[in-house]
Amino acid sequence: EQYASVLGWNATAVDTLARRVQLDGFVRPGSVDRFTDLDAALRRTRFFSQFKMAVQSMLIYGPAFIATVRSGGMTKVQAFSARDATGIWDDERPGQLRCGIAVQEWEHFGVKRALLFYPGAAIQLTRRTFGADWEVQRFRTGLPGRVSLRPLTFLPQLDKPWGQSRITRPMLSLTRSAARSFLRAEMNGEIYGYPQLYGTNMSPKLAAQFASGMAKFFAVDVHRDEHGAPMPSSEVPETKIGQVQVGSQQPHLDSLRSTAMLYAAESHLSPDKLGVIHDNPSSTDAIDRADGELNDLAEETGRDVREPILDVLHDVWLLENGAVSVPDDVAALEADFH
Repeated sequence: EQYASVLGWNATAVDTLARRVQLDGFVRPGSVDRFTDLDAALRRTRFFSQFKMAVQSMLIYGPAFIATVRSGGMTKVQAFSARDATGIWDDERPGQLRCGIAVQEWEHFGVKRALLFYPGAAIQLTRRTFGADWEVQRFRTGLPGRVSLRPLTFLPQLDKPWGQSRITRPMLSLTRSAARSFLRAEMNGEIYGYPQLYGTNMSPKLAAQFASGMAKFFAVDVHRDEHGAPMPSSEVPETKIGQVQVGSQQPHLDSLRSTAMLYAAESHLSPDKLGVIHDNPSSTDAIDRADGELNDLAEETGRDVREPILDVLHDVWLLENGAVSVPDDVAALEADFH
């Protein structure tokens, strides 16, 4: 009851892939020079850090969202988790939202402040306490015909347009299995590390002399009278001290190792990244193969988020320049992933 086994395999699977999806900037087609016209605005809005956090959240939940608004004379870029935002797909424009909502502040009673996104407009909803009337403020976003809440999705499919989590059901099942192996090893290790002794035909006073601070001592006594003498009906066995037999730790470690191998195959990770040490470590070719599969997955992830992140860049350009349409040279920009 006091021991909880916690594994970081799922976090490792997410973090290892997230670190491979690195947006270096934006470039014009056929050019190696970075697009620098919006560097000041991107730094001011913390664009790249917001993108990094959005990718991390996207890998956990499947979708994540990035909103672009202009408030107080400044352009703001804000990433939202799928726990705080959602939307309705636009049937006419694939990958675009018809409308969306992002919760900006929660209270113990629920939503306190939220922002609704519509083409070219947004509605700020605020309430002070539960049951209070909503304060509604409608304003133009400066993006005519555009919903400035952009969804990022991880490996979307026709029947899963919102994407899917990097943490798959097999990975969850294998993690639970490994946690149970840890728990069994911990229970076994308590006896394996501190041998449990037992004694027969021992009075409580005598058994107390064999008890230690780290291990338990199990005493089996006969029925005695108030003077401590054995009762006539009791069969007095031989006084004996022995050790409780316990199995080896090795089967639990082998079970954990085999589970880690299955998890590594499911997550495209090398077993070394899961903390599993073999008598024969993974070869360089095996590690390169695992890293190559993970890099392929990172490239596919970059292709999935390339279009929405360019939409965010276009929104920033429109708000910074007060324009209603994106010029051809900006519309032709490509996202440059490391």
